[in-house]
Amino acid sequence: MKISNSFGKFLFLVMSTILISSLTVNIVNAQGEIIYIRADGTVDPSTASIVRTGDLYTFTADIFDHIIVETNDITIDGNNYTLQGSGEGYGFEIDGVDNVTVQNTNIHNFTTAIYISSSSSNTVFRNSFKDNGGFMGSVVMVTPVGDCMYNTFLENKFTNNYGSCLLLFGYQGNVSGNLITNNDANGVNLQASQNSVSGNTIANNTGAGVVLYGYDNVIFENTIANNTYAVNISAEPGNTFFLNNFVNNTNLLYEFGQQLIATWTNGTHGNYWDDYDGIDGNGDGIGDTPFVIDENNQDTLPLVEKVDVVSIPEISSWTLILAVVVALGAFLTLYNRKSVNKSVTKTSI
Repeated sequence: MKISNSFGKFLFLVMSTILISSLTVNIVNAQGEIIYIRADGTVDPSTASIVRTGDLYTFTADIFDHIIVETNDITIDGNNYTLQGSGEGYGFEIDGVDNVTVQNTNIHNFTTAIYISSSSSNTVFRNSFKDNGGFMGSVVMVTPVGDCMYNTFLENKFTNNYGSCLLLFGYQGNVSGNLITNNDANGVNLQASQNSVSGNTIANNTGAGVVLYGYDNVIFENTIANNTYAVNISAEPGNTFFLNNFVNNTNLLYEFGQQLIATWTNGTHGNYWDDYDGIDGNGDGIGDTPFVIDENNQDTLPLVEKVDVVSIPEISSWTLILAVVVALGAFLTLYNRKSVNKSVTKTSI
């Protein structure tokens, strides 16, 4: 029996809401100490390692608590300190407020590192997520409860997490420039529609690089490599992929329960597939024959060269040390030259 699209959407939304509500109860009950940023802008307790300067809240040390945000239009800067959990609960809880930015924070060891509900126009920028998630958990969650629109996830790093790294029920969001690697998890899980996913590196994850339950999402200029599945489509048509690099994924496509179709070009360019064996007779960078993904999906404009995707570089500690040594050497050389020049000048006089 075939279920209609409208009824299917309704059923899925009901089931998702029940699931999220259940998870919320379990997670909140497991939470310990709490720091509040109150509606009037005060930090409670006042002894928390957070300094307020107008609408900017800056960490002054590592914090081992759960932070609940109750006010709009603020920026929380972790100042490269760590918000550390005990393996349960939320890290940041943003519920019923808008225009909150969380940036420059190492967020470790929570069931859900950032929880966003009934909240729009928030930004999650240049944070590091590690050792988060859990059974049926996710690292960053935007719930289907209330209006969740225009949320942005920019230049974050996700490593060694469990569950979906980004589980988004929100609409018209932007996921850009993130590094999502080496997680026992899915990468970007879009449960809603009209989101943009671009410029990300999603690699070496045990789940799917991109999961689609929503529709009318656009996924472009990403590198999706070495995942168990490149893409998991679990919703109706309307999602578009173009200018992505698909490299060495164990499986290209998983379709949940039925034959589903995505669009694999923007009309002028398709995607790069590492196992495409067609030729480019006229040298325009596009293969002369389609790349067949499965019986329902094909890229009619496959690229013969990889797309240059710019995302956050992974800089090892040794690379950083080498850079410091080189910079110090250059400084000492310049300093010595100036000293010699002064000495020569004095001798001449």
